[in-house]
This record gives sequence, C-alpha cells and structure tokens, in this order.
Amino acid sequence: AGARVILESRQGLSYARIGAIENTKSANLCFVDDDNEPFPGYLKAATAILRAYPCIGVIGPGRVVVNYLGLVSDGFAQQHSHHFQQRDYPNLAYGCVAGTWTEYYPPGSCMVVRREVLTRYREENLAGRLRAQHRVGGKLSSGGDTQIVWEAVKMGFAAGISPELQL
Repeated sequence: AGARVILESRQGLSYARIGAIENTKSANLCFVDDDNEPFPGYLKAATAILRAYPCIGVIGPGRVVVNYLGLVSDGFAQQHSHHFQQRDYPNLAYGCVAGTWTEYYPPGSCMVVRREVLTRYREENLAGRLRAQHRVGGKLSSGGDTQIVWEAVKMGFAAGISPELQL
C-alpha cells in the first residue's frame, strides 16, 4: 500500500534517485539496493534518530553483516568483508567534517537522507556540478553515495551511523 512504480528513462542510479526525489513527498528517503536486507524496524529507528538529532542530514547502518552466497574461507571473509561494508560500530556517531572521509560517514547501503539534502543533490547533479557519479552502462564508477554525504556536509548537516540501524 502506498507504493508505486516510476519509470525513469535516463540510465543510471543517480537518475533513478533523482526520479525518487521528484516523485515523492516524504521528509526522508531511504535507498535500498537489491542486495540489502535491513533488519525489522530499520526505517522506524532511522526516523527516530533524525527526529532526535535535527543536525544529522544523512544516517546509515552502524551494523552491517555480510552473508556470502557460497562457501568462503574464514580468511577470505576476514580479508574482504570490509569491501562489502561490514561493520559493527557500537555507538551513534556523527559529524560534519569537510574534506575528509571519516569512519562514521555512512555507506550508501540503506542510507536515510533528509529531503533538503536530496533536493540540493538533485539541483547540483542536474546542473552538472557534481563530479562523483554512479555507474551508468559499462562505466563502473561508484561515487554517488559519497556525493550525497558531501552535499549534506557542505550544507552544514552532520552525517553518521547508528548500531540501531542494522543491515
């Protein structure tokens, strides 16, 4: 109930997100990839955090568990799980540090973003002022999630993660 499919003719994740921004009215948006599985209560917890901390513009999972589809050795999992954003951060952590990526800036997976940040992201993207873009066709660049965090920071919002948000 309340869901609808929106056709986006422009190729790429950035345009899909812009389409979501243009076709929704909610105060916050959450982007969930097809390989993400948020724990029950994820959106409720994220909404509560953003309500309690109006200085935070982007919040994401502080706990990410990586489940491999096939058998992998413990050594492989220990060496490579961080590439899949695995983390177990014990506390809510957030900040607004320009020019430096911090350990508490959220991964793109299931980040929840305030509408005003996404509105700025949309405007900057459509004006061609953003350098980091998402994958399109055969291009494998993947910086759009980071760009959303940078837009929040440039606006004076903090970005962070919370262990209440589990993926």
